[in-house]
Amino acid sequence: MLRDKDAGEVGRILDDHVEHWYCAGLTGERGRSGTDLAKLLRNQLGQKNISVFETVSEALLDAVRLATKLDHVLVFGSFNTAAQALECPLSFITGIPAPPQQPLN
Repeated sequence: MLRDKDAGEVGRILDDHVEHWYCAGLTGERGRSGTDLAKLLRNQLGQKNISVFETVSEALLDAVRLATKLDHVLVFGSFNTAAQALECPLSFITGIPAPPQQPLN
């Protein structure tokens, strides 16, 4: 989640629905490291299941790898986060081929 977004408030709102937080870093002028995001969530939520990753792809791959058939994996934060998640090659874990990418106009 970008540095100028209120990640603590988002965490507070979603906390009852999240079993494990996978915090990934985003680069750029408004970026925030996964470590900083995890610290912010721990301060807001207390000691929760929080893992830290350098990239969105690493976080998503780990979340999908550990998810059961009854789990849902939610990716959120910014358009940057969503774009990186869409580029993540999940097919080798799920066995489901990725849908063809449509260019954004």
